[in-house]
Amino acid sequence: MKLEVEVGFLGLEMGSRPEVEPGSRPEVEPRPEVEPGSRPEVEPRPEVEPGSRPEVEPGSGTGTGTGT
Repeated sequence: MKLEVEVGFLGLEMGSRPEVEPGSRPEVEPRPEVEPGSRPEVEPRPEVEPGSRPEVEPGSGTGTGTGT
């Protein structure tokens, strides 16, 4: 009986917190500093010419067959 009351009360508390449920993770969903699809450090790499990857060594987990 007491457990049911506690569980029900907890459920009411969680449900009666509109400021916590919607947008409880503001740092995860809305990221103004990181625009969706804009990865300047990944896509445009002027210092790395196409075909030449000096920072990627063989066996660094790039799928060279060392992990199979």
